[in-house]
Amino acid sequence: MADESVRNSNKPLSQEQQMLLTEVQGLETDFVNLCSRIGKSRELSLAITNMEQAAMWAFRQIIGK
Repeated sequence: MADESVRNSNKPLSQEQQMLLTEVQGLETDFVNLCSRIGKSRELSLAITNMEQAAMWAFRQIIGK
């Protein structure tokens, strides 16, 4: 998700931007996996949704939207 799928422009990403997107995506994945290990609940579903939203905003900042 952190690559072409979040971009609407043809502007290429710098190597630093690519590294940052990969790092944010890794943090998001780790968090979702940790929540899955904790269990299933409405609270954990909300935590995952909010992490996904936080990652989206971070992606937008990194790519300069």
